[in-house]
Amino acid sequence: MNTNKFTISWGDFSRYRSSMFGLLIIGIMVFHYFEHIRSAHLLLKSEQFWDYYISSTGVDFLLFLSGMGLFYSLTKNDDICQFYKKRLVRILPA
Repeated sequence: MNTNKFTISWGDFSRYRSSMFGLLIIGIMVFHYFEHIRSAHLLLKSEQFWDYYISSTGVDFLLFLSGMGLFYSLTKNDDICQFYKKRLVRILPA
């Protein structure tokens, strides 16, 4: 008897984070495309489904995953000064 259970752990968010970010970015791009078409009143039925049900949830998940990444980064090292130094070093050169 096969009793395989499908389970998701918090580590899966970290393991597949790049793939999820890619899908979310595509979802956000599609949302903005439909926003542009909606302003011209040219949405098809499938596009209306996306616009009504899925809408901008990609942004919500993107913020969630970013927050999870920051949380795990902070929990690796309890030194708050080192945490902010690492963030500044990554942001300032840009």
